[in-house]
Amino acid sequence: MLSAILGIAVSFYLLIQHTRLKSGIQDSASFCSFGRFADCDVVNASSYSEFLGIPLAAFGACFYFLLLLMMLIAPQGDSNFRRVQRGIAWLTSFGLLVDVALFLVQLIGLHTFCIMCLITYLATFGILGGAWLLAKAEEKSFRFNQLFFADREEKADKFSSNLLILGIIGAIAFGAVVTLVPSFIRVNSQMYSMIDNALEQFYSKWKDLPQKTIEIQDGDGTLGDPSAKVRIVEFSDFECPFCQRTAFTIHTALRSLENRVSFVYKYFPLDSACNPAVMYQLHPQACALARLGYCAQKKGKFWAYHDLVFLQLSEEQLKQGIDAISSSLQSIFTRDEINQCLTDANSLKGVTEDIKTGNGLGVKGTPTLYINGKQVMNIPVTVETLNKLVSIEESLH
Repeated sequence: MLSAILGIAVSFYLLIQHTRLKSGIQDSASFCSFGRFADCDVVNASSYSEFLGIPLAAFGACFYFLLLLMMLIAPQGDSNFRRVQRGIAWLTSFGLLVDVALFLVQLIGLHTFCIMCLITYLATFGILGGAWLLAKAEEKSFRFNQLFFADREEKADKFSSNLLILGIIGAIAFGAVVTLVPSFIRVNSQMYSMIDNALEQFYSKWKDLPQKTIEIQDGDGTLGDPSAKVRIVEFSDFECPFCQRTAFTIHTALRSLENRVSFVYKYFPLDSACNPAVMYQLHPQACALARLGYCAQKKGKFWAYHDLVFLQLSEEQLKQGIDAISSSLQSIFTRDEINQCLTDANSLKGVTEDIKTGNGLGVKGTPTLYINGKQVMNIPVTVETLNKLVSIEESLH
């Protein structure tokens, strides 16, 4: 029962996080995200996290609730106890097979895994183990196969009709709750409720938006399939708090999209030290951070740098300057490499070329996103909107 309750609790957490991630409400990493190899946000927002449009976490919550109901209907000592334990054993065995398949999908399809999902797998195993131990306690000569197959002499009474009715009502009520939780979260999100109708209008006009040609430089950070039908280009600033939110969304969404898109990060620091379109130093560390991004790309470590700056360093840390965060960058650069990068004319040239491209396109702020040359405007950049726009672009080509 404790394992079933644990499974329900963790499934509910994953269901809530799934809704928050897909809707753009979640703007920072969950406590169970520990980098690229163990990232429950990436798993929970991927296309693999749903079946027939329903979050797998919702199926999980209903699965564990059903098992809990079975335990309550026929507790130990009841004449139907062995029959119910057998049903629990068959269900959890099937559940473990599904768990193994899902874990392999995470590792092979997303190259990461979800720690909270592993806890639900352990809960399933715990329920199966509990059923075996309880059945064994009932009979000293018990064998494991008896957990799955009935003995000839086994007798069982008919279930009480009242218990069955209560169980069915409970299952329906719980299923309704699980179904309504995502809707409740969305409706209570002011941002989502305000733009829900506007999104559909934006999607309907997307194919008619003007398309611009964007030149790609060698120093730009890239990810995904260069030959993909869809190219996403982001003009961003490493010191921009709004860019940090978009970086989290892109980090979360791209794992399941990287075989369908080519993503390009372009430097557009809002800093007068290198951007002539900016009249004052809005983000005084932005040019230096962009130049380090260029050098990280040359070392083949751009995305490690991108995730470190956006997802691990705080706004206050970045404001303290490059010297203050140099120890945090030691997995990317040595201190000498930082100094060399910031005095290298090539790093400045690489950044200013992107700035020139952005100014030529009319980029006024960050983040600015283009999908196949069409600017994403006046809608939030969420996992859901990115997936939708990528699908629309694929259908147009």
